Amino acid sequence: MSAFGDLDVYRRAAAFADEVYWAVGGWSSFDRFALGGQLVRATDSIRANIAEALGRWSAKDQRRMLYMARGSAYETEHWLERAAVRGLWYRMTRSPTPTGCVPCSTNSSPSPEPKD
Repeated sequence: MSAFGDLDVYRRAAAFADEVYWAVGGWSSFDRFALGGQLVRATDSIRANIAEALGRWSAKDQRRMLYMARGSAYETEHWLERAAVRGLWYRMTRSPTPTGCVPCSTNSSPSPEPKD
């Protein structure tokens, strides 16, 4: 593997993209089409742009590709928020897992908080 494979950020982005891919595969066909494809493409783009940056010759070009990776990360965050609102991805936490996100096990919304 090329030098980008040694980068921790690349390995984390790859693990996250794979996790998203498998989670989206469990969604209904409508949800996969409407939201899942965008989410998978955005997460895959993060690692692709990191890899491409390391193949660029100039520091300016490398920086530009890393800015694109950051943009893809923001896009991923947007799609995860939309998935959460729609009950497809119900919790984003600051946990020690690579992603910190927990996919829904069903396509239903999380149950509401109990009322006192």
